[in-house]
Amino acid sequence: MPARIVQGNRKPFKKIKVDTVTIDIIESALRNARYEMDTVLFRTAMSPGIREQHDEFPMIANVEGKMVVGQFGSFIWGFMQGYDGTIEEGDIFLTNDPYAVNGAISHANDWLMLMPIYKQKRLIAWSAMFGHMTDVGGKVPGSLPTDARQIFEEGTGTCRISTRSRRHCAPRASAASRSPSASATTCSTPRCTRCSSATSARCAS
Repeated sequence: MPARIVQGNRKPFKKIKVDTVTIDIIESALRNARYEMDTVLFRTAMSPGIREQHDEFPMIANVEGKMVVGQFGSFIWGFMQGYDGTIEEGDIFLTNDPYAVNGAISHANDWLMLMPIYKQKRLIAWSAMFGHMTDVGGKVPGSLPTDARQIFEEGTGTCRISTRSRRHCAPRASAASRSPSASATTCSTPRCTRCSSATSARCAS
C-alpha cells in the first residue's frame, strides 16, 4: 500500500500566467539552491566518498516526486510505493534499504534523506539528498560483501526519523550475523527485545 500524504489544505492549485523573465529567475534560483545543497554536503560529510569523490545527488522535486533540479530523480516515487505509513508536515525520512524504495537506491551504503516541503498545510514539493557512505558496518570493510546471503550482512538497518519525534526502525540483524564493527543501532532510543526497534515505535513491516 503506497504512503498516505496528510494535508490540512486540499484546495487545488490555481494556474497563473508567468512571463519568460520570471521563469528564468525561478530556474536560476532553483539551480542555485541545488548547488548550495552540494556545497553544504561536501563541507560537512564524514564519508570520503561524498567529500572527495562527490558521490552524492541532491534533488528538488515537484509534488509527485518528479525531479525539477538535481540528479537521479526516480527514488521518491519508489519510496512512496514502498513506505506504508503517513507523510506529514515536519517529517524527515532517512533510509538505506533498497527494498523499502523499490530499488531506487542500489545498496546499503547509499543513504537517502527525503523531506516533504509544505506551505499553508499543503505539500508543494520535495527536497532530497542521496549519498554513498564509505562504510556502514557489515562483515567486511566497505560494506560490500560479495558472498552475502542477506542484506543484514552488508551493514546497518534503516530508520524513519521525524522532527515530530517519531521513529520507525526496521528489524535488526542478530548478533551472530553482525561483525563487531557493525553499528548496533540506527536510532539512539532504547531497543525492543523482540524486533530491536525503538520501544516507543511500532515495528516496520
